[in-house]
Amino acid sequence: MTFYTYFKDYNGDKQAGKKTIIVIFGLEKSKVIALISAFIPIIVFIFLQSIKILFFDLNTTFIILGIDSFGYLMIVNALEDEFNIHIDETEFQYLRTVSEIIDELLSRYPGI
Repeated sequence: MTFYTYFKDYNGDKQAGKKTIIVIFGLEKSKVIALISAFIPIIVFIFLQSIKILFFDLNTTFIILGIDSFGYLMIVNALEDEFNIHIDETEFQYLRTVSEIIDELLSRYPGI
């Protein structure tokens, strides 16, 4: 998104006659195009899942869900805050699915 929201050489590319999306449509329209195109993969995914071409359940890996290492740390921090527990990220880093995290939390903290 940074490429579309702040493009340093927009004027230089425009003067040079380059045919980029930003030059053709301008900065504001390019922002809208970028925003819409960011949602296309999830829309296709939901559509394919709704017509039963794709099927994923709770055991879907975080990679497929689009969660990177920072997102994973955010999940761990949210769980710590919600349940007032401490989770060592190094011990939980091997967990790759929602079910695995739930099972691990329940085995370590049966009262939650």
